[in-house]
Amino acid sequence: MLNLSTKNFGKLIILGGVYTICSCASFSKKGFRKIVVPLSTENKSMYDGKYQLHSKKDLSALNKTSSTQIDTSITVNVVNLLTNQNKLDSAVNNTSILYINFTSRTIINLKVEMNNIKIIDTLLKGKFKNGMFYLNNNFLKCNGIPFILGGCQNNKRRIGFTKMGNLLVNEAVSNEGAFLLLFGSGYSYNVTYEFKKL
Repeated sequence: MLNLSTKNFGKLIILGGVYTICSCASFSKKGFRKIVVPLSTENKSMYDGKYQLHSKKDLSALNKTSSTQIDTSITVNVVNLLTNQNKLDSAVNNTSILYINFTSRTIINLKVEMNNIKIIDTLLKGKFKNGMFYLNNNFLKCNGIPFILGGCQNNKRRIGFTKMGNLLVNEAVSNEGAFLLLFGSGYSYNVTYEFKKL
């Protein structure tokens, strides 16, 4: 039977916490570094406008740490991706248009119209950092005592724009777990989608 003193158990908890913080999903510009334009509070209004609702192409540099296969052939709806929710049904057609407006240094207004009828009007908060806009709607869920007896799921998103003015959405995802510091299966990846400016 495993015999841990209080002091050693505390060290394991701290080690697990440090590993959790370090292993959270991380962003990478690999795959779009050469086409992204630095975004800042000074030039943000240049990118207000309308965009396709569904992805133009996947620019992913998939950083897989397991054999998990990611199906990148699926068309991605930008509103569901940005809000981290299923706000729009997949039945929304390709004639739907996304409107983006940077209303302040920390808020983006997203609107979707289908057949000239507004079907979504929502605000997203975030901040400008490293030439992109980092959204505040990160998802982090841990079960048990992470990396001692449990694990964590994490995802986050940031947006940028290409030299052609198209919208880029970069998502980082991580799902890791362990039993008594014996690290089990998990995965992490970065995926980036491009949405054409109209």
